[in-house]
Amino acid sequence: MAYAIMRFEKHKAANIGSLAGSLAHTFRSRYKPNAEPELIINNRVLLGPEDREAVADEIRARWPEKRRKDAVGFVELFIGASPEWFREHGGDGDQERYFELAIEWLKSHYGPDNVVSVVQHNDETTPHLAAYVVPIRPDTGALSAKYFADGPQGCSELQTSFHQAAGEPVGLERGMKGSKAEHMSIRRWYEEQAQLDKRREQIEGEAADFNAKREEAKAALQEDVAAADARDEQFEAKRKAAIAEVEQREQRVAQQSAELAERRDMLDKRAAELEARAREAEVEKAKAEAAASAAAAREKAVAKREAEAAAQAERLERLRVELEARGERLAGGDAALKQRQAEIDRAGQQLRERIDAWAREREAQAERLERLRVELEARGERLTGGQATLEQRQAEIDRAGQQLRERIEALKEINDALEQKQRSVAGQEESLQARMVALEGWAAKHAPEGVEDFADAPRPLPAALRQMAGEPAADWHDQGLDDLPKLRPRRNDPSGPTF
Repeated sequence: MAYAIMRFEKHKAANIGSLAGSLAHTFRSRYKPNAEPELIINNRVLLGPEDREAVADEIRARWPEKRRKDAVGFVELFIGASPEWFREHGGDGDQERYFELAIEWLKSHYGPDNVVSVVQHNDETTPHLAAYVVPIRPDTGALSAKYFADGPQGCSELQTSFHQAAGEPVGLERGMKGSKAEHMSIRRWYEEQAQLDKRREQIEGEAADFNAKREEAKAALQEDVAAADARDEQFEAKRKAAIAEVEQREQRVAQQSAELAERRDMLDKRAAELEARAREAEVEKAKAEAAASAAAAREKAVAKREAEAAAQAERLERLRVELEARGERLAGGDAALKQRQAEIDRAGQQLRERIDAWAREREAQAERLERLRVELEARGERLTGGQATLEQRQAEIDRAGQQLRERIEALKEINDALEQKQRSVAGQEESLQARMVALEGWAAKHAPEGVEDFADAPRPLPAALRQMAGEPAADWHDQGLDDLPKLRPRRNDPSGPTF
């Protein structure tokens, strides 16, 4: 269904630039992106002057001297039809008659003197008319666009009048009455037409690219078909070659069967040899068990030495307790304590040396066991039988080595404990020395005047001080040290104990 198209746009008389721009577009004195430059010569002036300056002069000459500032100076109209109606687009529309009827309608509606210019454009997508009308009222001679089309109702009546006069006679339909479609200005319509032309050219270019790619794909498909045919021929040749090869392989299989029979006899002889080697493996197994028994004996010796070390540690602990008891009972004996401490140090050193010797011996034994394990693995690789038994024995040897290493670690822990005990004895020695100093201070404080030695004291002293003086206990009162103040360390005084 084809429609008659008539659009109009009002231009203020005060806006001179609007008139110049519109005429520059109509007479192609300005670049028009949607117009074909080589078709501009096909444009025709159907009514009015031949150039835009003359048209502008004619329009301004019709304006009255007295007019409102916002008066509409001219109305620009676009008259066309649906593109499919024109013959160049496959239609059967009578273009010449339609445009003649449109010009007659312009004259009858606006007045023949008010129609200044009508130009037919043939350089765009569809032919159309560009008309310029000065809206002068015939009764008053004033500019009044509302007189010819006032409001929405007037615009609708204007469209109906144009359709009845020009569209209907040539078979064109009128647009929908009361349509909510937004009115499009002529300039905007031209811009959208330019965009549509660009889009059309883009689509045509994409279609050309698609056709080219389709041809390329078609050629590639033909090449693939030819290649597939060649591959089929190659496959047939390979199939025949494979059949020949299978026949050759069957001959080789028959030959190999005879060879396998000979090899089977050789394998029987090899099995006999492997049985002999298995018996040798049993002998090696017995040797390995003997070595394991020796390792167990060594472990018992280590356990015995550990017990001796524990007994030595207990003796050292009893010695420490005895030293502490003697330190509490004696006020002197510093030199004896140091000598005993030296003995403890020597005993501890001897114990550490023994532990180190035992550790070295354990490490040497572990190395021997490792070498034995490696040798057993090498022999096991050469033997075909007895592998499971050898692996089990190897696991037992590994467990024995692990237990041995654990015992060595335990001996090291005992050595660390002995060193800690030694440090504890040294601390107790310092505590005894501090007590000696405190007792000497207490004795000096409570000794009678003029007495430098407790043996010369005129009165009895406690038994502990009497022993410090070197006197026999029978000449002294059996008085204990309960009357001495208790010793306790000072928490914040590094000088030692106090009373």
